[in-house]
Amino acid sequence: ELLVARRRAAEGVERRKEQMQAQIERVLPLSRALAAAHRQVQDAKEGLSVERARLGDLQRLLTTRQQSMVAQVAALYPVRVFRDLPVAQNHHSRTNGENSVSMCLP
Repeated sequence: ELLVARRRAAEGVERRKEQMQAQIERVLPLSRALAAAHRQVQDAKEGLSVERARLGDLQRLLTTRQQSMVAQVAALYPVRVFRDLPVAQNHHSRTNGENSVSMCLP
């Protein structure tokens, strides 16, 4: 009886071993695919980070250029800014009571 029990236990162990091997063979390619996808995501994140930095630099450059252009235009065409003039003096004012800004070329 002990010999039969050992043989059955050994067969059970062998069956479980085969089942586990089959599961490993199914999981291994999925694990490799997941690792490859993870690498692709990390590469994409790095690319986005580089692109975000480049766009930030470009935004700063454009802002600086815009400020420079505004300064150049202001130097060529100086304007006087009048704030909160009474309606009678400011023909561009709004009638709804909001503060208004009127610009006038000298």
